[in-house]
Amino acid sequence: MIGKTVKTDAANRYFFAGTLQSEMISGWGFERHILRSLGPMAGTLMAVDPNAPQLERFVALGGEPRLLRYNSRLPLVVYVPADVEVRYRLWRAETGGAARFVRTLALPKLQSAVVVAEGDDEARSIGSYSVRLYATPSARPDTTFYKAGLVRARDGAVEKILLAELEAGAEPSLVVVIRSAGSGGYLSADAFELGANILIHRAQVTGLSAGADPVLALKNFLRPAAPQ
Repeated sequence: MIGKTVKTDAANRYFFAGTLQSEMISGWGFERHILRSLGPMAGTLMAVDPNAPQLERFVALGGEPRLLRYNSRLPLVVYVPADVEVRYRLWRAETGGAARFVRTLALPKLQSAVVVAEGDDEARSIGSYSVRLYATPSARPDTTFYKAGLVRARDGAVEKILLAELEAGAEPSLVVVIRSAGSGGYLSADAFELGANILIHRAQVTGLSAGADPVLALKNFLRPAAPQ
């Protein structure tokens, strides 16, 4: 994953133009990969509040991340311009590693409980996660009376879940925070509206720096645009 950390708004999605070329190194028998230039940057055109603070985000080369087969006997050689960053992740089969993320949150006001869980038999580094809502008539949360659910893709491992008020006066939303694997450890977050019988995906922010506040990023994303 090749790109740069730049300041952008939280609402739009951005990418850099550029082409990663591959060529064989004469006499060595393995490839090198070359990005001769990065840019310009492009993105979506959602209206944003001009007074909203900008966030530092890693903006990558457009298109899918380049997947390279790993061989421990040969180096992976990538040439990029001096101000460009190369990030990487390693995918491998799990062999009894860290247990998948499964958490339950009680919602006493709604007489409900919500369960967030990474997918069964998936790697921690990439896959899916589910959000399931259950009615709990008693004070103790249980998963007997299923009401609603959603499955979302994840690029990384679910790090935590929390309830947060994202808009003034609104009921708290469920926030699911995901941290990417490999270098950078950048964050993404999803926000869900919760009701006694409803579960709605409201917003997503991606590409946040490792130390960013995902709740603040979601608040900025949901903030109404200023009148033009």
